[in-house]
Amino acid sequence: MSSVDFGPFGDYRGRLGNLVFYKLMGRQVVRRIGRSVSPSVAQLAGWQRMSVVNAFLKPIMPFINVGYAVQAQESGMFPQNAAVSYLLRYAVKGSYPFLEMDYSRVLVSRGVLAPAQNASVVLLPEGLRFSWSYDPSFPFSLPSDEVMVMAYFPGLAKAVFEIGTAVRSSGSVVLALPDGMAGGMELYISFVAVNRKEVSDSVYLGGL
Repeated sequence: MSSVDFGPFGDYRGRLGNLVFYKLMGRQVVRRIGRSVSPSVAQLAGWQRMSVVNAFLKPIMPFINVGYAVQAQESGMFPQNAAVSYLLRYAVKGSYPFLEMDYSRVLVSRGVLAPAQNASVVLLPEGLRFSWSYDPSFPFSLPSDEVMVMAYFPGLAKAVFEIGTAVRSSGSVVLALPDGMAGGMELYISFVAVNRKEVSDSVYLGGL
């Protein structure tokens, strides 16, 4: 795929031979269509990597739309594209055809705010209690920063998350879990500024 601001095809949109022209975020994009009869192992591996990442992102897109919004804006992308770019590069492990997400390397948000310090999580009858330390003197750390917490369930391809139900200075928040969703989860915490103009890298808290 390629894109140009101005070119010999002007503002053309549609199919021309095996090329398709369309607009994406104000630029003309050109894509070649058609596949080889026998895809290579490298192509198959690439498709599987993309499939694994997209399956992971599908149930958490509202979270990603906040967690990658700043980076996406700076890069001229959509949040999903920014997340896909990072996860494809850093958070897929294994060899084709046994590729899978490396949850310990996943970032569900990326930014310059201070990440959660000394974060931990415990499972209680009322849900997951996320806890962290708050030091008002710590750089890029405001008491009003809103907490983002997530429990991702790989076996169910589902996630439970909350954004903004607590602030950094509160030191803890409880994430309620629906009935039947109490095990086999991967856990993350991050922060976002009240004005949504800054966000922190997420912290992986392991699995339960």
